[in-house]
Amino acid sequence: MTAFDDPVFFTLSCTALGLVVGSFLNVVILRLPKMMELSWRQECCDLLDQPPPTDASISLSHPGSCCPGCGVSIKPWQNIPVLSWLVLRGKCASCGVSISRPLSTG
Repeated sequence: MTAFDDPVFFTLSCTALGLVVGSFLNVVILRLPKMMELSWRQECCDLLDQPPPTDASISLSHPGSCCPGCGVSIKPWQNIPVLSWLVLRGKCASCGVSISRPLSTG
């Protein structure tokens, strides 16, 4: 019997994988529109012979996650899906502002 035959291990593995994928998709959902808008602005400036915008560049990996309240960078251990939210009791470790509940249904 392998570890993958154990239903508890399989369930925990699928849950962890789902949380990681869901967290990444959240980053994509939040950043992709901003990335596209910045790209469109740069293209428009090129077409109109205007200076490029001075907005900071953004990608899926840069800049790192930060608190929407105080702007402090989130440490890697604070960025573990659901677990870190529970440990921090749904608040920012720096300023204490409330963080929205993960896996919300509404």
